[in-house]
Amino acid sequence: MPLFLDHHKGVGSPSQREQATTAIKAGMKSPQGVKGLNGFYSTTESWCLTEAPNAKSVHDYHESMGINLGASDVTEIKTLV
Repeated sequence: MPLFLDHHKGVGSPSQREQATTAIKAGMKSPQGVKGLNGFYSTTESWCLTEAPNAKSVHDYHESMGINLGASDVTEIKTLV
């Protein structure tokens, strides 16, 4: 399954971060086929590492949570190891 890293402004509410943490720990897949692997955040922005069928799925997944990503905010990545 392809890996994606996305970037968006904002860090979400504590309840949104808790919901994401729970889903990642449980290995849950969204209805769009997106599985969160990890998330990272600073005081002003966030990054999500996911497995997904394609970039559109990542966009659709975020939009279902009210987060609109730009075309350049989702990047397919490869691992070194």
